[in-house]
Amino acid sequence: MAEILEALFDRHRKPVPAGSKRLGRPYSNQEVADWCTARGVEMSQTHVWNLRQVSKAVDPRVSHLKAIAEFFGYRPAYFLDADVYWDTEAQLGTLPKSGEGDLAIPTQEAQARVLMRRVDGLTQAGLALIAGVVDQVAEWEKNQNHVRDTPQS
Repeated sequence: MAEILEALFDRHRKPVPAGSKRLGRPYSNQEVADWCTARGVEMSQTHVWNLRQVSKAVDPRVSHLKAIAEFFGYRPAYFLDADVYWDTEAQLGTLPKSGEGDLAIPTQEAQARVLMRRVDGLTQAGLALIAGVVDQVAEWEKNQNHVRDTPQS
């Protein structure tokens, strides 16, 4: 459990400015605890810290596991069912490749799930603004692909 949580904290980080090559700062135990508590699952940062420690014998509540899974954009069964865990990791492309010790960079699908979590709770106006930005980026990428696919003379 602790290793899985550590991988999630390492994999899913706070956003950085567009175009930045650096990784964002990891979420803190307090941020995870506050998010879960705001959704009705009382949790302290100390409890999150204990869950992340390999040396601690912690028996988490199912409600805590579900809330933490949702924070990171995963189905609650991710922590509760080994088959779901392995299937999810395989789909996300985060299983170690042969000869690698660390987990791979999250796939576009995993990043999209984290983005969906970030917009949770925004007003309709905020969601409409984000939808407009997504439409503009999609149009821009479509035009970029067209230019890139055009043969050079």
